[in-house]
Amino acid sequence: MQRIFLTALTALFGLSLLALPAQARNHAHDLVQADSTLFADSGRHGTAKGSRVKVTTQSKARHHGEAKHHGDAKHHGDHHASHHHGEPTHRERTGEHALQHVGDVQHCRAAWYGAEHSQKRTSDGGYFDHNAMTAAHRTLPFGSVVKVTNMRTGKTVNVRVTDRGPTSRKLCIDISSGAAHKIGMYHEGIGNVRLELVKR
Repeated sequence: MQRIFLTALTALFGLSLLALPAQARNHAHDLVQADSTLFADSGRHGTAKGSRVKVTTQSKARHHGEAKHHGDAKHHGDHHASHHHGEPTHRERTGEHALQHVGDVQHCRAAWYGAEHSQKRTSDGGYFDHNAMTAAHRTLPFGSVVKVTNMRTGKTVNVRVTDRGPTSRKLCIDISSGAAHKIGMYHEGIGNVRLELVKR
């Protein structure tokens, strides 16, 4: 198709050259040959060049897209990291070994024990004082400190684990009667509490 077009174009210019002076005809003939050669070259290589440009453009577009994606991923990671560090350190846990790390939280039921146990030996080797802010727990190491919150009153007290108990599996901790007074649980005897491990 290109060859037919070139032949027609050459014939057309040939007719036009007849009306020109000899010098002008020679110059015009050279231009026609140059244009024909250029057109033929572009016909052979134009598609390849066009393809190269297209591939390069697609490559750039893909690279740009990937760069943006990585940037978004980094932003997401940074945002996630900052959001994660902003979260509270309290971890809600359940079960007998719920309080494993400082900041662990457990909701359960508590009771108190008082004067009838005064001066009796506690499991850590000391003597029970019902006015001291102490508690009995089944698994926490002796000396651990637990923040106890009465869910009804909102009052809190820090107690130190000095004994083992309670014996009832329905309860998670026994606090001294003095601690029960502090959080408004003395008259109830048993109450719903929130435990938070302060020191282990």
